[in-house]
Amino acid sequence: YSASVWYVTDGIQGWSNFSLYYGPSQSTIGLVQIASVSPTLTTSYFQLGNSFFIPTTGVYYLAVRCTGNTQPKFLSFDDISVTIPCNQNSPNVAIAASSTTLCAGNTVTLFGTGANTYTWMNSFVGPSITVTPFVTTSYSVVGTNTLTGCSAQVTQTISVSPKPLVYISAANYSVCLGNTITLSAVGANSYTWSNGSNLTSISVSPLSPAIFTLTGSNGQGCISTTTQQIGILKNPKRVDWRYVDLAGI
Repeated sequence: YSASVWYVTDGIQGWSNFSLYYGPSQSTIGLVQIASVSPTLTTSYFQLGNSFFIPTTGVYYLAVRCTGNTQPKFLSFDDISVTIPCNQNSPNVAIAASSTTLCAGNTVTLFGTGANTYTWMNSFVGPSITVTPFVTTSYSVVGTNTLTGCSAQVTQTISVSPKPLVYISAANYSVCLGNTITLSAVGANSYTWSNGSNLTSISVSPLSPAIFTLTGSNGQGCISTTTQQIGILKNPKRVDWRYVDLAGI
């Protein structure tokens, strides 16, 4: 902390040891000196002050002391103050994240710790925010200790991995009833089809228009899902040809 007091004297020799103290009680016992000046001789207001550290949390009192002999007539002091230097009392602000690595489009919740109030980079005020980054992004928060008024800013980087661009490839996306069509997975490292297969390609013979779903995963564990509809082409109707003798017509 930092404490100060303003004082003025009549300018007559005899004032000495003008001092500022703090202590745990309203008593001269146990006082700790903060600042002192001697001799005390000034006809203009001067400020006496210094910083100090308290050993434990508690209630403390300020005391002003001065020694004078019979020569001087008056000494006045006022504006006693205590301030809190934020460079020595900054809150220990940190960001805790539900995850620091995720796949693009997924959400992560960031929690502020170490202060009483928090203001995030998007101007949101609150202890936590939920974000959905699509690229690696750094998030910052300013935490303030409401007792001291001191603030500190910290930043947390969230690493984002891209999702795979998965799609289904086929020679045709329609098949004649009863025929077989091959569907191939493209764009990822591993796959799961809606029929349970984990192969890169599957052969299917749908009896009606069908939608096939493919889920692909890349090396970072990010997944994407796509679908493909396969249409059914009707088989041509059977035509019976008969011989008709038209010679006698």
